[in-house]
Amino acid sequence: MKSNFIEHRGQKIFVQHFDGFRSNAAAVFGEAAAIKKSVRAWPEGQKFPLLVDIHDTEMSAEAIQMSKDTAAATGPHMTRVAIVGKPTPTLRMVFNSIALCINRAQPQRFFAYEELEKAKDWLVETT
Repeated sequence: MKSNFIEHRGQKIFVQHFDGFRSNAAAVFGEAAAIKKSVRAWPEGQKFPLLVDIHDTEMSAEAIQMSKDTAAATGPHMTRVAIVGKPTPTLRMVFNSIALCINRAQPQRFFAYEELEKAKDWLVETT
């Protein structure tokens, strides 16, 4: 599993690494399965910011559906979510799909960025 916790400005962020998979759908699905398995082991009530990195990855319709399933699994643990990737129609579809899962409860807690550092900064802001 590429996904992991990082620290930024003294705060933990969970990074879902879907970056660099290009059009390898099997790698995307494998990473998603590993994330869901990992999340099930986290203590109930544990909350953290989440960064979803999809740089250099093409997302098929099936992968977008999988991203919604992964968002649903991690949802109870999220405080804020940033998705990072090149602005493309695919990124907008992924963003909108995940936003539907997340924004119902916390509409101001989800944002898309092109730059990784800006996303990390936003995730740890105390607003």
